[in-house]
Amino acid sequence: ASHHQIERYLSQVGATAFQEYLRYKASALSCTQEDIALLSRFYASATTGMMLDWISRGMEGDPAPVIHRLCTMLRGTALLALQNASQG
Repeated sequence: ASHHQIERYLSQVGATAFQEYLRYKASALSCTQEDIALLSRFYASATTGMMLDWISRGMEGDPAPVIHRLCTMLRGTALLALQNASQG
């Protein structure tokens, strides 16, 4: 598979997963679908970029600790962004 195909696949999978998660989190908020889609593209792009970087570095090391650390660091930011979107 080419670099472009891998990037497109990761981006599509990530966007779908993030969009489902964000829709669930936004269910009690008054967010627009456009805001949810924008935020899901943002998170999917960040995730895709990190995965492509790991692949380009030869897939050395286990990515799980990095992912867990990022999840800890970013905990609550998606909900906060959705709350901010629903207020303005």
